[in-house]
Amino acid sequence: MLSLSKRERKLNYSVDSYFKDMLRAGQRRLPSATYAEADPDDFQFFDSALAQLQERELAVFKCLNGIAATTREPQGPDDTPEKLQAERAAAQEFVDTAGPLTEEEQALKEQYTEGGFHDWSRRDFQTDDYDLLASEIQDKGAKAVKGYYTCIKKHRKELAEHPRSTARIAEGEAKRNKRSNLEHLLAKKISSVKHPMQELEFNYPTTKGKVYSEEEDRYLLCRLNHYGMRAEDVYEQSVNAKVAAEV
Repeated sequence: MLSLSKRERKLNYSVDSYFKDMLRAGQRRLPSATYAEADPDDFQFFDSALAQLQERELAVFKCLNGIAATTREPQGPDDTPEKLQAERAAAQEFVDTAGPLTEEEQALKEQYTEGGFHDWSRRDFQTDDYDLLASEIQDKGAKAVKGYYTCIKKHRKELAEHPRSTARIAEGEAKRNKRSNLEHLLAKKISSVKHPMQELEFNYPTTKGKVYSEEEDRYLLCRLNHYGMRAEDVYEQSVNAKVAAEV
């Protein structure tokens, strides 16, 4: 019997320890961050100029509120105290000298913010069949999927996790190919007889006991073929349909 499987489901814009500084700002009322200021992921493909504008805005905010630049945590042996202190001094000079965004720059920031894929989260990366992919991503249409994957194909190697994402693409495609093959085999088996609910035959392994009767297996396979393997909770739907039919 075929298994009734269910569907499986950073541009490093780190802006000078943004949230760390916010926590150190005492009880000052600070403006809440928008999605564009809250560390977007590299796979959302914001324009790189957005980070520069955000850094300017944050520097002006720090200057006006008396928030000093902080020393970042060392990441390895090359991060000596002298190097970290020099970085902090440069960051403080930037805070002291940064000017506010002009109206033109504000408009550019809004443009860059809208230009990225801000409503995309980390998912299995797959390719090409946009209608199929859209059916698996509940809040995205085929047009949105096509726009995103056209971009990711072009810029895939810019991702911080490029090797990992490439492996996930291959993994996702392998899963879809396997499922498509199973769907084809199931449809072929169902259509091989005139009355599948009565005539389907199975070759059961001899090493395991049967969980369902042959009649129940026929019913489950016919329902799986009817609903499709991509359907949510296909097993529950099949059982509920059987219960409803018996009432």
